[in-house]
Amino acid sequence: MTLTNRSARAAVAPVIIPVNAIGNEALSVMAGQRVALPRVDLGYGKVTPSGPQAALQSVAIEVRRHPERSASIAGWGWKVPGLLRPGESREVVVSVVPSAATAEVALMVTQQGPDVQLASMVQQVDPETRQVGNYRRLAVAGARSVPAYYEVSATPDVPVVLCASDNNTNVRALGVPGRYRVEVTTRGSHLLLAVLGSTCSDNAVPLAFVELFGVEGGRPLAAREAYGLAVLEGGQVQALGRAPGLESATPPKGGVRVPLPGRAVGVAAGYQHALAILEGGRIAAWGTGSGLGDGTGKRQDHPVVLPGLKDVVDVAAGQSFSLALQAGGAVYSWGDARDGRLGVNAGKDQLAPALIPSLSDVVAIAAGGSHSLALTADGTLWTWGYNGSGQLGLGHTNTVATPTKVTGIKGVIALTASTSDSAVLTRQGEVWSWGRNYLGNFASGHRDSSNLPVKAGNVSGVVALSLGSQHLLAIGQVGQIMAAGSGGQGELGNGQQNDASAAVAVSELKDGVVVAGGGGLSFALDRAGHLFVWGRYDSRLVLTPVQVPVDAVRRP
Repeated sequence: MTLTNRSARAAVAPVIIPVNAIGNEALSVMAGQRVALPRVDLGYGKVTPSGPQAALQSVAIEVRRHPERSASIAGWGWKVPGLLRPGESREVVVSVVPSAATAEVALMVTQQGPDVQLASMVQQVDPETRQVGNYRRLAVAGARSVPAYYEVSATPDVPVVLCASDNNTNVRALGVPGRYRVEVTTRGSHLLLAVLGSTCSDNAVPLAFVELFGVEGGRPLAAREAYGLAVLEGGQVQALGRAPGLESATPPKGGVRVPLPGRAVGVAAGYQHALAILEGGRIAAWGTGSGLGDGTGKRQDHPVVLPGLKDVVDVAAGQSFSLALQAGGAVYSWGDARDGRLGVNAGKDQLAPALIPSLSDVVAIAAGGSHSLALTADGTLWTWGYNGSGQLGLGHTNTVATPTKVTGIKGVIALTASTSDSAVLTRQGEVWSWGRNYLGNFASGHRDSSNLPVKAGNVSGVVALSLGSQHLLAIGQVGQIMAAGSGGQGELGNGQQNDASAAVAVSELKDGVVVAGGGGLSFALDRAGHLFVWGRYDSRLVLTPVQVPVDAVRRP
């Protein structure tokens, strides 16, 4: 059997190597080789180092769905523990479900050498494991992705350079030694390789690597005021409650289907309008107000596709204004120009998307009532807009018309905003909030408002969060959901109607992956794709979570 690894560009050279690794037979590989095994049945083999540079640091196994089969594959990202030296072997187990299926398996072998640190400047929560780690899932639209900044260094201090493993990964050195900007151009798996030396050459041997994944962007769940939006697995969008443009006197319990002109991958909920990202990166908008962005400023009861703007990977919607994050990291805004909410010194409303020129390499956005947040790939947090309650976190209450750095908080990985407050999640699993805290939505144990970030008291190990109008929702590492703030409508989900300045557990929900808070209303998605709601919904108070009768919702 003759096998060829994936093509390389200014990185590790293509390798053609005879491999005999089916069933119980042995596979011999040299450091630096990346070997593809396109047809591996259920079984195992042995990996034995060979050759003059054969002291190996690790062997990573990548398992992908075979292009001609539809079987699900188990064992993604498996890694041989410990150090392999010449003459030693380790069993490599390949699990394919069902056992009759075949799969592609790729081996990446790294040479033993200096201790290499390879890490992204902004980290990310893996939605499957709920663990915080490198920024590996890059949202792709068109032929670009959101950027990731990676830093590489070695101990002892020897030259190490970051290289791409294929033609679909773009790596560019930045002005700081050891720092790189990374994008991918396609969905699927890509490798970043840290190699010894100062250039990416065909003979370079990798010392460490990180696997990146190009994925669809967009959020599967959003809420605002008295409604929510959910993206179903088939790409349809379900509107739940009294959604803009789709209001009815008695909305059905399972909501109504939004008549979109294409398959959706993400949604955003504004106060009087809503947005959906369509497959391919275009935006559909409906509702009323200048936040629609279709250039007319007129009410749209049915979704219309915004002209011009494309390659969008995330959207956010506030009070008569909207934001869009484009692949590549550019941010666009449109709508009501009052209070600096558009991030530019606009003299009048913008009825169509316009670039915010002071922002670049953005990886996350959030919109509140009249203010916004953005996170850039270097870890900087930016805010702008109305600031009457200190919701910009800048230490004052003056309105700011252009993006301004928030200081005093590091390691931000996720953002959320509501009418008069903001909150972020850090890589340590901490929640920090600022703005109005009248009902305890900071989860800080008190109700004092603040124009600077305040750390939540009894909330830790958080992996996802969302702000409702006056309450906070957070998911812990094992999937439990916590809530704090206003509880008068049952939006805390603990069976009571009391406010809480310290976080309380949401009853009976143990496997949450996404939360979204509205006005006296909360939604959650579990790992199985089931959607739950509590608070004021369906013209009644729902004090503990109940499942919404809709098709499976798309998971992140």
